[in-house]
Amino acid sequence: MKVYRALAVLFSLTLFGSCMKGPGSFSFHAVDDSGFTSFQKKMYVPREFKKYTGQILFNENENLWFA
Repeated sequence: MKVYRALAVLFSLTLFGSCMKGPGSFSFHAVDDSGFTSFQKKMYVPREFKKYTGQILFNENENLWFA
């Protein structure tokens, strides 16, 4: 019984510690798909993402992918 209690405490501390990390970061990929056909729009998958550290501004006509 004490072993289960110790494991439960250890698990909860580990879970609590993993939740206390700093704010997350996102990487973005913006693409202007206005010249794409409908098939190209469905099949497009971005391969590269950029991580932004400052203010993020995107055009209205761009689709935004994030990771």
